[in-house]
Amino acid sequence: MKDQRGFTLVELITVVAILGVLATIAIANFSSYKGNAHDASAKSTLHNAILAQEAYYVDENSYTTDQSILESNYALKVSEGVTLTIDPDHTNVDEYRMTATHSSSQSVYRIDGPGGTIEKIQ
Repeated sequence: MKDQRGFTLVELITVVAILGVLATIAIANFSSYKGNAHDASAKSTLHNAILAQEAYYVDENSYTTDQSILESNYALKVSEGVTLTIDPDHTNVDEYRMTATHSSSQSVYRIDGPGGTIEKIQ
């Protein structure tokens, strides 16, 4: 009888178990990276909205609550999946408040301007 070599069942099960653990870790990290990308998209939209509001202020000497004006006349680009809200109760001649969130994220970001910083409020 020839000497036969190969993998035992225990060795194969061990390798499959290790691959399963590595796949679980990789999927968890991927989900985290994806969430970070959605949050970055919301913050990027707020940065663009700040620039558009300030350009509007230079022209009109006030801030606006009309997002469509900022999009059509001041090159505001709202990222895909992001909802931008310009708060009418906190936006007037001298100040503005805007929030942004991505549809695939639970995070909400807000800016009180002018001169404020973007902060995570939820």
